[in-house]
Amino acid sequence: MKRNLIILLAVMAMPCVFMTACSSDDPAPDLFISVDPILTEISLPGETIEYNITVAGDLQTVNLNNQAIKTYEKGTFEDAFVHVFTWPEDADADMQMTFSVIDRGGTVKEAITQISYIMPDYILADFSQLVANEAKWGDWWEGEAINPVPGATYHGGSSSSSMYVTCRGGYADDNWDFEANLPGGGTGLMMTRLSIREEDGGTAWGGYMMPVFGWYGEGMNQPSPHQLDMAKAEQRVIAIDLYYQTDASSPKSFEDLSVEGKGVKVQFRLGNLAKYKESADKKGWFIIKEAFISEPDKWITLYFSEDDEKEINARDDDGNLFLTMDGGSNEVDFAWFIPAFGNDHWDSHKIFLRNFRITNPD
Repeated sequence: MKRNLIILLAVMAMPCVFMTACSSDDPAPDLFISVDPILTEISLPGETIEYNITVAGDLQTVNLNNQAIKTYEKGTFEDAFVHVFTWPEDADADMQMTFSVIDRGGTVKEAITQISYIMPDYILADFSQLVANEAKWGDWWEGEAINPVPGATYHGGSSSSSMYVTCRGGYADDNWDFEANLPGGGTGLMMTRLSIREEDGGTAWGGYMMPVFGWYGEGMNQPSPHQLDMAKAEQRVIAIDLYYQTDASSPKSFEDLSVEGKGVKVQFRLGNLAKYKESADKKGWFIIKEAFISEPDKWITLYFSEDDEKEINARDDDGNLFLTMDGGSNEVDFAWFIPAFGNDHWDSHKIFLRNFRITNPD
């Protein structure tokens, strides 16, 4: 009898146990937060990311990097919403985003996401924006369109509000075009080493065509010292979109001009014009880079990531360096672009350019 009474009391107590579980004073689910996406890439100020956020618990606040982005009334136990984050104007590095949910007891749960900053291209010269009546050039090769020398002659005027281009060697209208129709469409700059051919068929100035570009006006940007320092440190790279159009009648073929099977060498320099002139062509250089056109008759991007060590370390008979790398990033005011560097004969292949820019390594 006693045993039956104990069993009866136990059975009668079971509904109370279940009733206690179903009518808890704290019905909130476990604290939870989910954020999507976790990894994103971004590059331009003003770009946005939409974060899909799901939270649960006895909700009080959702924070982003310790700043509240949403608060809740008491009794809210779950939510799903979208938070739009705008990339700041001054941001220039990767960013960690810490989302956190806090319940009314002060407990915190976090979800961490990452934004990878992809630095946008820094345009030095956009030749699609330049037109012939604005792009002046001179037949005297040291950039005197900005620093005139008495008696020098400059085709198109003595200076330019947009850009200047000078060349070691003469110019001919048929060999330079600032509004050239580019292969595949669009307009840009066309140049050819025919400009170094002298009237008697010889080659002027040792065979080098050395266009010198300065930055003035629309489509041209004065180089940023910060960008230039990154290029020198190989964190960024000078890049040029180029089309090398071969001419079957050229006295020198693409293969003749190629270097050790690498292709046609192009040298690119940045420096300070005043130092360069005052030192008889030796000083003021900030970077001297090389790249090779490995394939003709197609658009390629040349990345000037390698120093031209042979040129930088060249010495005269007395053991002195020919060139001095003493130009600072805050002094750079001209670029020197030398196609078919090291070849002392003119050719008639055409070189089309879209732009010069500083970009991320390939």
